[in-house]
Amino acid sequence: MCAHGLTILCFQEPVCPSTNQILRPGYVRDVSTGRWYVAVQSRGRVSQLIPTEKCNAVGRSCARLADSKCARNIGFRNGVRPSACRQKWTLRSILTWDPDRPTRCPQMTMVKLPETCVCRLLPGYDDTNKTER
Repeated sequence: MCAHGLTILCFQEPVCPSTNQILRPGYVRDVSTGRWYVAVQSRGRVSQLIPTEKCNAVGRSCARLADSKCARNIGFRNGVRPSACRQKWTLRSILTWDPDRPTRCPQMTMVKLPETCVCRLLPGYDDTNKTER
């Protein structure tokens, strides 16, 4: 996704390549404690499927931005403005079991998962004077 959701309006293809997949986690790490837990999965009873989008080109320049007809709408004038593909993350609650405390009941654990890939326009270019800062 490009700045302000312009991927759909401006480009035939995404400016940052990514891979969509459905995760069925086995082990997850709690974001607050850093401890690992077993994600509860049981055929027919509990199935935790999580849609994710993983960025394939983190840190690379966004593709074809300067060549776009609508580049002016997102901060370009007559030149290249620095950009980079970034991974965005989300926090999700997952039903987990603690293997170090097997007698405890399952609990909800907050985990960090890849949500989407975005194009960020970077500082360092003054497009009014067309010079690097």
